[in-house]
Amino acid sequence: YYEVYISNNLCKFELRINDMHAITFTHNGAVAFDQPINHLILESGEQNLEITITPPEKQKFLNKKSKIEIKIQVCEVEDIGFRERKIIHSYTTPPITSDAVPFIRHTIKFSADVPYKLEGWKNSIVLEELQFLRRRLIDWHKMMHNIIAKKDYEKYKELHQKMYYEDGIAIYNSNFGIED
Repeated sequence: YYEVYISNNLCKFELRINDMHAITFTHNGAVAFDQPINHLILESGEQNLEITITPPEKQKFLNKKSKIEIKIQVCEVEDIGFRERKIIHSYTTPPITSDAVPFIRHTIKFSADVPYKLEGWKNSIVLEELQFLRRRLIDWHKMMHNIIAKKDYEKYKELHQKMYYEDGIAIYNSNFGIED
């Protein structure tokens, strides 16, 4: 499976993969962690990772010590616990030499080879452009709220089945019929 390692220093960031939100860090301070990303890879081939780096709270510009490190890694599915990772791409922000850099945006292209092909969001549309859907969207959320409040797990499962099915495939869950 694929994962992204990210660490930051003196900056906030948003990471998108194939134009879908993956990770946002909005606090001051630093983090370093690995995050699986297969659920954002719909099929084998070229993938896009976009990182946007912004200043810490109450600052207009990035600090000269602001930094992001990204590694795109592949792990074997069979490995449990300590996993050996193969780094297929790495990126570190270039040194910031100006006092007036409001943000950095960088795109990484990488190739992924996965044993599935998902529909995901390929046929999605920008809802903001369709004002008539606002009422339907509000009604749908009210319906979901009622289903959860009533603990109608069967109805919830029915409405989310495709999403869970594709997520299961993306994480190589053998219960979803992936064949070698």
